[in-house]
Amino acid sequence: IAVKKLHKMLKDNDKEFKTEVNVISQTHHKNLVRLLGYCDEGEHRILVYELMSNGTLANFLFEDFKPKWNQSPDFLWKYYTKQK
Repeated sequence: IAVKKLHKMLKDNDKEFKTEVNVISQTHHKNLVRLLGYCDEGEHRILVYELMSNGTLANFLFEDFKPKWNQSPDFLWKYYTKQK
């Protein structure tokens, strides 16, 4: 499994969190990891996902190219639209 802990959840976001969990749990697609469960006790917000062994989305998108944080989004967009 893969566990994602959400930080700084405000009480105002509780309804939004529950709605999102409901939508994600009902969404099934071959390119999306499945939500297996969640925790919403007190201030704790934890999502439990199916673990994918093929690496991260960042690894898939960037492969050998490692962009610098200071590079503009326009440069990255041009790079990827030419590559894919």
